[in-house]
Amino acid sequence: LINHVEATRKADHGNLHPAYFASPSCPATLKEDCWTLNSFRITKSLRKTRCSAVYVAEHKNSKTTVVLKISYKIRLNHIRRHQLEREIAIHSNIFHPNIVDLYGIFEDNDIVCLVLEYAPGGDLLRSILSNTGRKALKEYEVKKILFQMLHALSYLHAKGIIHRDVKPENIVRAGSVFKLIDFGVSIDTSAERPVSYCWIHVP
Repeated sequence: LINHVEATRKADHGNLHPAYFASPSCPATLKEDCWTLNSFRITKSLRKTRCSAVYVAEHKNSKTTVVLKISYKIRLNHIRRHQLEREIAIHSNIFHPNIVDLYGIFEDNDIVCLVLEYAPGGDLLRSILSNTGRKALKEYEVKKILFQMLHALSYLHAKGIIHRDVKPENIVRAGSVFKLIDFGVSIDTSAERPVSYCWIHVP
């Protein structure tokens, strides 16, 4: 998967370990010769599915807090593998203040792990639901969020990228800045013919 990303990138970042890729946005203190799961200490579980898990973790050497998005190779069918390849290829070329940074990727025989910027304010949905005593966000709060998300989407659309999953749980907060996350179902219309995969569930 990482070799796939390197083949799609326009910039040359030198000779990298075949199972490790660090983005230009990665903080210098976070970079190593090669990350492994042992490079991080998991502190909190955010989400788990059959195919993947998302954790808050601390980089042991730098004490930097990050998010680890781990996909289990044995559980990826060809559709999900293609989605993961596409997610990595898209996110590794995105740099915007209102989009969470992808710091890098590493993999071994069992997993592919995305190392992502951590937003301490959590996601917007959780923030709304925990806001006891208030039925809705105030107008100025909504305007602030929409303004920042429109900046992010304008940037993406100018690059031919369609996110396709903008929702409160995919918007996180870092101080006064809101950031878009999760490019798992995104497409790059400048690089490929758009393809939609649909799953039909029993009502």
